[in-house]
Amino acid sequence: MSKLLAVALLLLMQPGLDFAARHARDVAGNPGDLRFQIRTEKRSFQMGEAVRLSLDFSSSSREKYKLNGASYDRSGRLPTEEFVMEDATVADPFIDYFGTGVLGGIAGGLRTFPVLTDAPYTIELTLNDWFRFDRPGEYRLYLKSHRLSQLENGEMVHFAAVSNILTIEILPADANWQTANPQTPRYLATPEAIRAVLAEARKSGQSPDALALVGARDRTAMLAAFDEYLADPAVPFSAWDIRFRALFTFVAKTRPKPLPFTAWQRPVEADFVEAERRQAAFLEYVHREAVRLIPFAKNSRSAAAIAELAPEEARAAGLVPPEDYGLTRAELLAGFATFPAEQQGALLYEKWDLVRGPEMVPILRAVAASKQRLAGQALARLAELDMAAAWEVLRADLTKDEPRFGAEAERYFAAREVPEADAAFAKNLKERLALIAQFGSAGLMAPMLEAYEKKAWRTFMDQEKFLAYFLRVQPATGERLLREASSSMGGICHQIVFGGLARRGWSPAVKANVLRALDDPDPEKVIGAVRVLAAFGDGDGEAVLWKRLEVWSKTWRGRTREFRENVVTGEDPNAGQRNLGWELATGLSSAKAWVLDEAGQARLHALCIDDECRRRWPEKVDRRVVTIDVANGGAIYPPAFRVEGYASPTLAALKIKLGQFGSDTRFAWCPQPMNSFTTGELAVMRDALEAKFPGRIEACRIKY
Repeated sequence: MSKLLAVALLLLMQPGLDFAARHARDVAGNPGDLRFQIRTEKRSFQMGEAVRLSLDFSSSSREKYKLNGASYDRSGRLPTEEFVMEDATVADPFIDYFGTGVLGGIAGGLRTFPVLTDAPYTIELTLNDWFRFDRPGEYRLYLKSHRLSQLENGEMVHFAAVSNILTIEILPADANWQTANPQTPRYLATPEAIRAVLAEARKSGQSPDALALVGARDRTAMLAAFDEYLADPAVPFSAWDIRFRALFTFVAKTRPKPLPFTAWQRPVEADFVEAERRQAAFLEYVHREAVRLIPFAKNSRSAAAIAELAPEEARAAGLVPPEDYGLTRAELLAGFATFPAEQQGALLYEKWDLVRGPEMVPILRAVAASKQRLAGQALARLAELDMAAAWEVLRADLTKDEPRFGAEAERYFAAREVPEADAAFAKNLKERLALIAQFGSAGLMAPMLEAYEKKAWRTFMDQEKFLAYFLRVQPATGERLLREASSSMGGICHQIVFGGLARRGWSPAVKANVLRALDDPDPEKVIGAVRVLAAFGDGDGEAVLWKRLEVWSKTWRGRTREFRENVVTGEDPNAGQRNLGWELATGLSSAKAWVLDEAGQARLHALCIDDECRRRWPEKVDRRVVTIDVANGGAIYPPAFRVEGYASPTLAALKIKLGQFGSDTRFAWCPQPMNSFTTGELAVMRDALEAKFPGRIEACRIKY
């Protein structure tokens, strides 16, 4: 054997040299004016101890590098870090969670994007989120962080910065240390830690920490403990728990090769195809797991989870009742008061079609007048069937020291004076402000005015309620205060206050102040006024918006270069004006009180000053079929019927909007798939539209 060959073999037998050479090659790609270092506060760590890393980024150049400053991700692990470990056998504890391609979830989170300076910008990470150290010894690693972008030829280009080599020591496992120094169970990954994770889940009623389970050192022991947890009749497991348990069976049976799951891994089309194939196959494993757990579903949450994933088997096993509970409508009405709250709630929400009708009025009146949790929904349904009866219940509630129907009162009932409620309102003006705005009488004028002049409101939404009250009970005073408020408000606050007031009613005072704001020098304030005018205004607003857009278009035509932001710092001194042009065009094309005809569409297109605007508002639009997007998010998001960008809050408002279109326009009725409207409610509304616009309502053409 030659000396040269012996040296070559010796080099190959020393992986450390290969690691150092690889690092030298990678770090040579760093720009000369960039500094990126990783460090720890100490060198030695116990096995299972959290290894806290500090990432320090800085640059001697100004306004050249932008950093993704994320310190967490909702997925459970940041997708920006590419660690290079000298020992390739060190386990990625979470690869089965992230790399199989079958578990979707929420990613992202709050982010900052600082521009690097010569002062280090530090980000803290935990190395255990990428590696589990199962053996004591010395470990070397470096980091390629895909967080940075730099300015090249006027655009930001992403690249990976390479850190220094970091050396840490992992000490032999020490049970005494683990007992004396409680650590994150996810990182300890011992059987004891897994038991602690499951105990916490039992206590909280939430799902166990998925990453702690998938990262366990002893998967067999972990699965035994997890199965014991799922089989516990006291545990209310969820559909997610079932899917997660199926993951382990899927991995054991198919042994899938990890798929790329971050942008820097550069997935190709074949990876997405394989992920889709795996997801389809995984559904069968999930179904089997749901069926396997049927005997252990001893509570309503577990039963609902099985019903979601294996509905036929759940119904056959009696885990969920028949759609009509096996009762006739007459029996449902007669027994409503004796049903469990869960069943009553279902009948008032998704199963409303089973009992809807005038026979429910006395039942709803009794529930709404009670202290039951369902009182608010009962009042809402009562208002739907018999507004007079609902008002009777609400009026009595308003006189109580602790009224219960704030949201329902504002959503379903028109403003009017209720003098007998003033005494209760006066006891706590701040807490009753929303109700006072709608139902307080002139008898509260003195204390309300005193509170307002002392600026006793917490938010601009509160200020809107004060002004709504004044405008209703003493218009002259309200108009004066409204004018004063309008002149002193900034953009978003102006929109909040006047949007709230306009929602209550498009009064002359509101109209006058909104129109006046269109000439304000602050573009953000003008934008707010445009939005309010388009959403709530009358037909007079169209000419005003056209005039404002014409002035804006003439001012900025040929100056689009001035709308470019600084791509590094994000500074854009003319962002307000750029956004104003867009909002003016949006307001004209999606207003409540009018629809653009062919001439209006062409006029809008001609006033565009850039290609993006021209694409958004083409010269001609085919309005032979217009989509009605029907949505109802229940208690959080109220019903909305969206047409050409305008959201009609009620069916009555929708009819008015549809009447603005030409007689040859047809309308596609498109309820969204996740919808709180029942099938019966949707059918009644569609029938009403077909009666109003015969032959012009058709099926949805959108595939959700």
